[in-house]
Amino acid sequence: MRTRSNPVAWGVWGLAVTLVTVSTRDPLYLALALIAVSIVYLTRATGASDAATWSLVVRIGALVSVVSVIFNLFTAHAGDSILFTVPGGLPIIGGDITANALAYGVSTALSITTLIVAAATFGAVVDRATLLRAVPYPLSSAGVAAIIGLSFFPQMIVAFRDVRDAQSSRGFKVRSVRDVVPLVVPTLFLGLEHAFNLAEAMESRGFGAALAKDRRRSWLLPLGLAAFLLSVALLIGGQTTIAVIAGAIGAATALYGLFSRQRQRQTYRPLNWEVSDWVVLGTTGISAGLFAFAVIFASHTLIWSPFPRLDSPPFAPWLGLACLLLVTPALIERSGT
Repeated sequence: MRTRSNPVAWGVWGLAVTLVTVSTRDPLYLALALIAVSIVYLTRATGASDAATWSLVVRIGALVSVVSVIFNLFTAHAGDSILFTVPGGLPIIGGDITANALAYGVSTALSITTLIVAAATFGAVVDRATLLRAVPYPLSSAGVAAIIGLSFFPQMIVAFRDVRDAQSSRGFKVRSVRDVVPLVVPTLFLGLEHAFNLAEAMESRGFGAALAKDRRRSWLLPLGLAAFLLSVALLIGGQTTIAVIAGAIGAATALYGLFSRQRQRQTYRPLNWEVSDWVVLGTTGISAGLFAFAVIFASHTLIWSPFPRLDSPPFAPWLGLACLLLVTPALIERSGT
């Protein structure tokens, strides 16, 4: 199934999930997004070849989320809804334990869990080699670095399991902290060995070799990215109109500089687009567009904080629909998968 997944459509889906989780702390939107992403994970990612590795990532993420809720509950002593009081003599946790802190911790946990489940889904479904071929040539170096980073954790998990099985076959058992060293050191060694093998394979294939290319438009891409970052800063500063104009100019300039140059590498396996890919791309693009519109023109529908008073979070039905659109990859299957 991984080799038949379109990396561009799934990349837009991942960007839409990221935009939803970083644009609001409203637990209603985040809960809907988590439900949608979890359905996609259970439907599409559990049958992948490395699903067991990514399931471990999801479990670790769930554990981190629970710990963050507990930590926030016992360290943020603010709010008007007091649940109980811990004696003030206890360091850090002493004081009022409020429902406000619990609500904020749950909201943060929903955001973290959604991002981790989305990353696990993307890593399990999309073939990394196909994803690298879909990266535009000017961003190939950055794409390789990102893909290596995406594959680092699963490779380390596989290496750790191999080391653990090898040590268990020798009768080794972990009884104390000192016994962890015979597991950690070989795991790090295998990780470095995999990195060196990858570097040697890339060098033997001429990756990064200098090519004669037209540099007349090479300045457009960094200029467009700089204008886009300026628009983000203006948006944070409250200059919405100027931010939108700068962002549009920056995006147009960056895209022109990115795709106007002549293709400088051969593609022997062209990226195939099917109806299901266009459906996923369109629906998740609509979801991201609705949240981008809300961030720029309707921020009151996204802003929520349980401090200092715990009130009901706002909910706009059209943003709830945008969250539910993230479930589209679970409802659409490519032919032949």
